[in-house]
Amino acid sequence: MGWKVGITTLKLTNQRSKKSRAKRTGYLRAVVCEGLSERWGKDEDIDRNRSRYNTYTGIASGVELAESMTKEAAEYSAQRKAAGGRALRTDAAIGWAMILKPPAEIINTMSPEQQVKFFEDSDKILVDIMGDDNIRATALHRDEQAPHKHYFGMGYTRTGELCVDKVINPKLYKKLNQEYPRLMREMGWDIEDCTVYDSDKVKSMTEDEAAAYKRVCKAKRQQKKSGVDSKTYKAQQELQKIEKEKDRARLSRDLALAAAQQAKQQTATVHQEKAALETNIADLKEQVDSYPTDLQDRLDALSAAANAYHNAARADESEQLIGFLKKIKVNQKKPDGSTVKRTIYDVWQEYQQKQEQKLAEQAEQARQGAADSQRRLPTFQSTTAQHGDSYAKNF
Repeated sequence: MGWKVGITTLKLTNQRSKKSRAKRTGYLRAVVCEGLSERWGKDEDIDRNRSRYNTYTGIASGVELAESMTKEAAEYSAQRKAAGGRALRTDAAIGWAMILKPPAEIINTMSPEQQVKFFEDSDKILVDIMGDDNIRATALHRDEQAPHKHYFGMGYTRTGELCVDKVINPKLYKKLNQEYPRLMREMGWDIEDCTVYDSDKVKSMTEDEAAAYKRVCKAKRQQKKSGVDSKTYKAQQELQKIEKEKDRARLSRDLALAAAQQAKQQTATVHQEKAALETNIADLKEQVDSYPTDLQDRLDALSAAANAYHNAARADESEQLIGFLKKIKVNQKKPDGSTVKRTIYDVWQEYQQKQEQKLAEQAEQARQGAADSQRRLPTFQSTTAQHGDSYAKNF
């Protein structure tokens, strides 16, 4: 999507006109001194520290330019009167001022080289439209919100007549709003045409169509930024800026509230996790403290069971029961599937050995587990003590 360039014009006179067109007319000396090196005016957008970066062509002083243009107009008036014509009116417009103002959001994103090319390409077109012989001075301002360019010139027609009304008119506006964008597009700039009332187009319309077309053009002109004076426009811009600041403040406040709420929830969660962890630590410590005692009880029980078993096994070795068991044989199935005859006493002895071996293994495992637990217990308690303060931290 393209963008539009604002080009405004103003007729310049040595007196403040009282005619209806005075709203499009400015006082020569004040206008040129505001735009050139003097930088008259109280515009708050001007950064005086950056005015040294402004560049000028032609007559750089507004005072000198006003005197030069006034003198030139007076000489022209005298020559015309001497030739039998009428002298210029004292309040007649003798010159014009033009401002080329690209959108700030576009020109400010360009590199310095792109900005220079933009104004150079614009110069080629505007100098041709206004006439090279007419332009007396230019000023490229870089001390305001965005770079823009001023042009100042005399109001000579192509035939050499000093008549600003024949220079600044609807035909010029059409060129500035349609021809300038078209030529800039040919140079590679994505610039759109501006809406302008086309008198030639109206000639082919009916009366109703022409009236409707005129209303549309008028409505679009009223919507343009240039439809209000500079003070009103700047006031509107300030109001928009204030509204944006309010929106940013509201957003910052909402973000702060959300962050505070999230922090509060996180703090509550941390407290819950801390309480649960402290409970788990207390339970685990209690279990660890009581574990060696429980294990010793179990070891004692295993030892007592083993002793009772050995005593029972040895009690009847010399009695008749042992002899009887040695005489009775039974078939015992071997792992390979075959069978062998063995006495009941031999089977019982084998069983006894296996049971003793099993009891010995269980006792050894229990003793090893108890030793491992007691080795771990001092390390765990040391770690708990070391990190105890961290759980008491104020969240």
